[in-house]
Amino acid sequence: LISPGKGIFVKTIASTPGTVTFTPAMRKISSDGTLVSKSANNNEKALVKINLTTATKTFATEIYFVQNQTRGLDVGYDAGAFAGSTDGIYTNLVEANTGEKLLIQALPYEDFNNVVVPVAINSGAGVELTISLDTESLSLPSNTYVHLRDNMLNTTTLLNDTDYVFTS
Repeated sequence: LISPGKGIFVKTIASTPGTVTFTPAMRKISSDGTLVSKSANNNEKALVKINLTTATKTFATEIYFVQNQTRGLDVGYDAGAFAGSTDGIYTNLVEANTGEKLLIQALPYEDFNNVVVPVAINSGAGVELTISLDTESLSLPSNTYVHLRDNMLNTTTLLNDTDYVFTS
């Protein structure tokens, strides 16, 4: 069920051209007007939203820690980036990584203190970039720390305390 104001995206196999058709016969009517899922299994949830900022744009990727999710692909929870996206920040799956660029990734709730999530950035050369935590949406317990490891420079930054600024 999709509430008013919500939408969906449909991803198809690139080599399979065609159309997706939704007909009136597929509609289901519900008296539940909620805009938030009421799944009983998702009472515990934490969010880390990581922003990538340039002089003119801001991009973001979200990592949710939710009960009953996995380190692999969680259909209905993990969301890939648009195929035509060029610049931006995204994550890859922690397990069974096929290189899919994710804008939203769901992981097991109990992992928020002990998981390494691959983060990647696409940007033109010579651009000053800032990586930061979105503190307004951050919902991790206060004693949880988010470290960013730059594999090219072999540095680690505690994003809870400071932004990471570099030039691509």
